[in-house]
Amino acid sequence: MPNCELAANLDFCGKKIPPIGCDKQHPFCGTFDGKGYKIKGFVLSGKGMAEIGFFGFLKGSVSNLSVDGIIKADNCPLAAGFCAVNEGEIHCCEAVVELHAKRNVGMFVGENNGLIERCSGADVEVYRSGRIPVGYHIENLTLDPPDGITLTAGIYDAKMVFSFYHHDTGEKGMIDSTVPVAVEIE
Repeated sequence: MPNCELAANLDFCGKKIPPIGCDKQHPFCGTFDGKGYKIKGFVLSGKGMAEIGFFGFLKGSVSNLSVDGIIKADNCPLAAGFCAVNEGEIHCCEAVVELHAKRNVGMFVGENNGLIERCSGADVEVYRSGRIPVGYHIENLTLDPPDGITLTAGIYDAKMVFSFYHHDTGEKGMIDSTVPVAVEIE
């Protein structure tokens, strides 16, 4: 089980690299602590792969890491900015990537069967053709309210905003929606 701690920022200067934990048969099962550093300038290619992300298939734990690069999913069925398939834990991480994909896309994680806490994928630019698949959902979201705010159990309206940009035509838009969210207190 490999373990990694970054000691400085890494810049791959546009070089192609493989994803960490390239597939289900070869997942990343260790611990990766970015120590608040950034890995940038990488290019990932999903050609011939089942899933592509900086972490392809994660069963271990990743924390305190920012990634900034380009992901070319080609015809890869599943692509995401940070991790394609998460069956582990991701804490305090960020993805700022340019994502080229034609099929299923996740901004931060493509398929989540693990824990994601205090992460951001808001700066992921997705370049994609085709239809965004219906049915993507978030379960078991952990909220840490600011000081002085107390959450109580109940049904609340949550605002969801999805912005899009068509790389070829320059068309931009935003979908702004309110959805019901059930809050349970443990």
